Amino acid sequence: MAIEHKTSFLSRLRARLLEQPMSAAIPLILFTVNIFLMHSLFFPSFSDINPWDEASYLHQGMLLLETGQLPAFAANPLTGLFYALTYLPFQNSPLWMVFSCSLSRLVLFSLLWFAAYRVARELEDYAPVPVQMGLMFITTLTMRTMRFPSDPLFASLAGISFSYLLRYRNTSRAKYLGWASLWMGLAAMARNDGLILFLILVVLALLQAARFNQVRCAAVRILAPFLLLVGAYLGIYAARYGAVDFGTAARTYDAFEVGHLVIMGGLSEGEPVLQAPEAAREAFGTPEENNYNVFRAILRNPSVYFERLLAVIKKTPVEFLLAYSRLAYLIPLFAIRGLIELIRRRQFLLAFIFCAWPAHLLTSFITTVVRPGHLIFPYYAAFAISAVGLWSLIQDLHLRQERWAWRAGLAAIVVFSLLDNHPSTGFVYALLWITIETIILLQQINPASPPSLTLLILFSAGLLLRGSYPQPQIPHIGEEPGEQALMIAAASLEPGDLVASASPGFAWALKTDFIGLSSPDTPIQRTSDGFVEWLQSQHVGLIYVDTTLRDVAPTAWELLQAQVGLQLSQIYSSADGSIQLLSLIPVLEEN
Repeated sequence: MAIEHKTSFLSRLRARLLEQPMSAAIPLILFTVNIFLMHSLFFPSFSDINPWDEASYLHQGMLLLETGQLPAFAANPLTGLFYALTYLPFQNSPLWMVFSCSLSRLVLFSLLWFAAYRVARELEDYAPVPVQMGLMFITTLTMRTMRFPSDPLFASLAGISFSYLLRYRNTSRAKYLGWASLWMGLAAMARNDGLILFLILVVLALLQAARFNQVRCAAVRILAPFLLLVGAYLGIYAARYGAVDFGTAARTYDAFEVGHLVIMGGLSEGEPVLQAPEAAREAFGTPEENNYNVFRAILRNPSVYFERLLAVIKKTPVEFLLAYSRLAYLIPLFAIRGLIELIRRRQFLLAFIFCAWPAHLLTSFITTVVRPGHLIFPYYAAFAISAVGLWSLIQDLHLRQERWAWRAGLAAIVVFSLLDNHPSTGFVYALLWITIETIILLQQINPASPPSLTLLILFSAGLLLRGSYPQPQIPHIGEEPGEQALMIAAASLEPGDLVASASPGFAWALKTDFIGLSSPDTPIQRTSDGFVEWLQSQHVGLIYVDTTLRDVAPTAWELLQAQVGLQLSQIYSSADGSIQLLSLIPVLEEN
């Protein structure tokens, strides 16, 4: 009976799949091929892991599972829970951080694709799904986001929420607003940016609901799941620790202080990010003086703040280029064309939704911390509206004014790029021009040519635009110097001992705390003997030496070198000496 039921299920599944057009398989094919081409991303060595942000969340997941320690809301609790799940299968391995990172990157990569696919499905009336998924295929943003894991987790969850907002628009069924609210609640627990984006979601949902005469029902659906989810976590946290710790004001103020880095020059020795708060306090006062209020701090010294704001605005185009690679040159053009197409079809609210959704990025300009990871947050919306613009361009190429408008515009950009000594920019727009001319020629030769041929031409141009993929490599677990040092350290570190290093990743991989040698308060003015005495007073058992330590804390490295063979023992060194492990505990020689 069970066999018959299983056979019946498989038969129904096969029938459903056969009913789908071949184009429905294209996103899955692109996703699978993309995983294959980028497989090295999913098998990082220990040295490939970001020793600050990525290692921080891996460590947070480990602590959650090992000790039950709940992070404050501002510390992105969902990201910690996600990494607790990826830690679970590998908790007994000395290389747990490497394995957990590998699994998490694969899941995050898949979520990014899933969110983009869901949004594309809701815009099929304006652009074929393969067009948007083709943009996902040729982008490099999936590679760039993995070292800052809260970025792709937040972006994908927010993208799924956005897809349900569009689903509500397409069907007028209020239940989809509940799903949009729920996914946005998860996004807010992955990154605090979701709190601002939730407000935008509420406004857009109610505007759409007004067109369906469903404002009351929509208000309940869009508010309740988010508030219940966030409230439930805060309640659990309060029950565990006796107080509600939202913590977002302090976290935002921390980011504001780090944002001072944008105008800092002549940095002293040490990690630049760790030096920014001290300089910010000289300009704006301490967090306590400003009651952790960013706007109060700005009012204390508006001239310096506007200097920061101008500097971050100037660097934003560079950060945008880093976020989207060469697609950054084309996304604004196609997005504008997409908005024009929506307005031409009198889809004013939909056009407004696409304009309003990325508005939460303004918080990055308030703190003057803008990095590529922030700019990819609305990637699904950027690709979706760009796909609409690209497809409408292709559909309207038979119109004389459309053809000559693009020819004139692209020719001007190419010439200006070459005159301005930016040949890479000229290359991108020249490639687009050649692609458009090829499609025009194809349409003139055979007006009945299938759309699939046009998509193939676009895809080929996209591959040229993207460039090379990561070098294929076979992972050799435990052979990379950082991993060898990690396994030796796991066997050598005494309970209660700490690890001194330039960054915390190595210590956290050993499930212990670290003493930062790149911190501004590291006593590098001491003699080498005095420096080692300070390390002993901090209960340091091992010192991890890598290129980061040599680069950002050269004086500390010199002090350590002077004591190797005296008060320090070298218990590991890579073949080229780039990775070393020093011990304050004498190494006993074998008889």
